[in-house]
Amino acid sequence: SRIREIRRKLQRSQVKIAVDYAVADDRLEEYSFCDTLRIEPAQIPAPPGVTVELVEETRYIQVTAHRLAERLLPVSFEHSGDVRVSQAKCEPAAVLVRGMKSVLDRVQTIPTAPHVFTAAPDETADATEKGQVSIATELEGRPVQVTPKQVSFRAKVYPRKRLYVLKDVPVQFLSPAQFPYMISSRS
Repeated sequence: SRIREIRRKLQRSQVKIAVDYAVADDRLEEYSFCDTLRIEPAQIPAPPGVTVELVEETRYIQVTAHRLAERLLPVSFEHSGDVRVSQAKCEPAAVLVRGMKSVLDRVQTIPTAPHVFTAAPDETADATEKGQVSIATELEGRPVQVTPKQVSFRAKVYPRKRLYVLKDVPVQFLSPAQFPYMISSRS
């Protein structure tokens, strides 16, 4: 029954191994590095009466360590929908972001999740919309932790400008009397 129990836990990825790892002094200044950890049978939690034996090739695990950092980043308001948005302001205007130092050194802002403006305002008037929006939880495909997780926003919303296509409009050019070139248009 104990073998079935450990087999079930292995199939469900419920066996967790805790390994203490100390970063070597010569690697403390690196942004990221790879290392190999050796797993000992005593580190694998097994039910009483079950003995763990590891094949030598399976005792080693490759790990990559990344330096973490915290940085205050300005929030950029992202939106979608069939409207124009101006004067968008977020409160707070900057949030504390914790993530990989190499990523935080490259980015200038952290975006919000895109807010969808569903109803376009009346064509003759602009509207001010307020609400809450979540902050992105990834930068450059890497997870980050953000404090606070949401910001309030206020933005002026206008209807999308209409585009009119004019066809076959005659164009005439005026040129000075002594102009040395002749201007003509081709369609």
